[in-house]
Amino acid sequence: MVRRLSKETIYIIGGGLHFPITGGRGNSAGIQFQTVMGTGKPVWQRITDEDLSSTITALNKFNPCKVFLSGHDSCDHSLTRMKHELKAETEVLRAGKTYRF
Repeated sequence: MVRRLSKETIYIIGGGLHFPITGGRGNSAGIQFQTVMGTGKPVWQRITDEDLSSTITALNKFNPCKVFLSGHDSCDHSLTRMKHELKAETEVLRAGKTYRF
C-alpha cells in the first residue's frame, strides 16, 4: 500500500501482520478467534506457511532497515520465521519498552 502512495525508501515496517498459523493468542471459550478473524481470509480458510513465505518475500523486496512485529496476533512459529528470514533487523515489540530509530 505504501508503494502505491510513494516511491520513497521504506525505512521501518511496524505492527501486527496477523499470522496465527499454529494457533492464536486470543482464546475465548476454547475458540482461537485470531485464527479465523482478522486474517483477510474467509473463516473456513486458514493462514498457511505458504502465505507467510509470500509475505516474507514481499517484505524483503522493499528492503526496509527495521521491522517491528506485534506479537499479539501472530504465533511463535511465524515470529521466529520472520526474525530469521527477513533481511531487515527484526524485533518483536514489547509493552513498556522504548524503541529508537
